[in-house]
Amino acid sequence: MKLPKKVYIAGVEWRVRTDPHKSGGMFDGAKFEITVGTKYPQYTLNTFLHEVIEALMSERRLRYVIPYDVRENGHYLFSFNHKEYEDLIMDLSLVLKDLIKGVK
Repeated sequence: MKLPKKVYIAGVEWRVRTDPHKSGGMFDGAKFEITVGTKYPQYTLNTFLHEVIEALMSERRLRYVIPYDVRENGHYLFSFNHKEYEDLIMDLSLVLKDLIKGVK
């Protein structure tokens, strides 16, 4: 799957990078950058959407750290009301529109 080189998250342009040597992904809110590991291509879209949605929630202040949770990768809480959910879906639809546009 070919990912876009940039997406807009909460009105800000974010660079999308791929790494063929890694699996999983991450986002950096300070650099406005998403990195997606493409070592296992069957997970590329899943990883990309995971990072986009998490970055959206972080930028919209809907993602909170749970400091007492010691489980790896389980130390975030996502909390939002219906209006915030609608805003999140609107942002996601803009990302998906660009992604689908690139599919031929």
